[in-house]
Amino acid sequence: FVPPRATAKDLAATFPPAQRVLFVAGDLAGKDLEEGLEARGVAVERVEVYATRERELSPEELALLERAQVVAFFSPSAAGAYALKTPRRPKAACIGPSTAEEARRLGFPVWEAKEPGLEGLFQAILEALS
Repeated sequence: FVPPRATAKDLAATFPPAQRVLFVAGDLAGKDLEEGLEARGVAVERVEVYATRERELSPEELALLERAQVVAFFSPSAAGAYALKTPRRPKAACIGPSTAEEARRLGFPVWEAKEPGLEGLFQAILEALS
């Protein structure tokens, strides 16, 4: 099963029938999936299993950020963390609409995956490189 778009709202709206879902998430995950499933009568239990946090980068890692042609972002928080590390804004290939919206807000030129999943993201990377 793959939703038509890579958003929590689309996943909730098209999720196969279920009575109960365990939503394993990070501390920054939104409520759209939970609320959408609950609106369809699905019991949702949320367990936050990790916290997103910024970390210091080595000089070698910072150099990678400075020379990247295209950066692949899988989450809005990844785009935000990148933007805090360097003023440079290379092309950004984004997994879905919320990530693309945040990358645009931060000043990145954006190529958004047209199809959900890694295949769509890989295509966005190729388009950004061409």
